Amino acid sequence: ASEEGIILDPVYTGKAMSGLIDLVHRGSFSRDDVVVFLHTGGIGGLFVPDQVSALLADQP
Repeated sequence: ASEEGIILDPVYTGKAMSGLIDLVHRGSFSRDDVVVFLHTGGIGGLFVPDQVSALLADQP
């Protein structure tokens, strides 16, 4: 997040994005390539269980 401004969970999605950024920096893609990073979840890794419980407690 400090470089790209994107907040991702540090376990799976963050590592996958880091790998993709590394591939871009290594020149694995040409300027004409279309690269898609599909994020389908993973937000659970951003919070510790107590925080999740507190968030859920406030729901109707």
